[in-house]
Amino acid sequence: MMLAIDCAGFSPGEADRLRKAMAAKHAPEKVAELRGRLLDGMARKGIPTAAAERITHMIEAFSDYGFPQSHAQSMAGIIYASAWIKHHYPAALLAGIMANLPMGFYDSQTLIQDAKRRGITVHGVDIQASDVHATLVPDPANPSGQPAIRRGLTSVTGLSEDAARTIVTASAERPFQDLEDVARRTRLPARLMEHLAAAGAFDGFGEHRRTAPVGGRRLPRAATCPPTRPGSGSADSPNTCSARPPRAASPSAHSKTKPA
Repeated sequence: MMLAIDCAGFSPGEADRLRKAMAAKHAPEKVAELRGRLLDGMARKGIPTAAAERITHMIEAFSDYGFPQSHAQSMAGIIYASAWIKHHYPAALLAGIMANLPMGFYDSQTLIQDAKRRGITVHGVDIQASDVHATLVPDPANPSGQPAIRRGLTSVTGLSEDAARTIVTASAERPFQDLEDVARRTRLPARLMEHLAAAGAFDGFGEHRRTAPVGGRRLPRAATCPPTRPGSGSADSPNTCSARPPRAASPSAHSKTKPA
């Protein structure tokens, strides 16, 4: 703003308009609208044409990529602190980023590969051991003394924080015994059970991740049918009991007859 006022004779209002143009979404186009005013003002101030063109070009270049000094100083502090943490505590930094995904920068696989390059072990999701978000766990085998990372339950597609807390709370009460125990105590829908299985969360039960979803579909429902009494049915007369009562047939369905 001071440059426009001193070199081009801009009024404070015109200088503020230039500032807003430089900060706008399409800044280069908006600054270009003021190019003629800048050059005319600098010519009246006796600035040579070549110098005026160079100054205008500098303003246009800054509008293409630039931000206030206060922002630059704040970002520099964040970058320095992040670099220091990454150098001394890389596992903690990566776990912290994983716990706050998505952030719009790196996906989880990129972070996992970075951890492997630094010799940090990343454990997958485990229905018994994972917390809501990524956590640090001891790794005695790491010669550098860095802990390992355990991926959180929320890294599973479609699993919300509330659902993850339900799992953690149930697991804290007593360990899960098998898939049926997980389904019965968490009341998760089959879709989320399948996502957990695909992520390997049930591998500790000995269920292969490709076959676990099948077991998930066969888990007991909230309401089950009572056992059939002897003589009350046969293989040819299927049990009609279900969690929901059968819908009553509409009267019109019985009143329709074919014309004679």
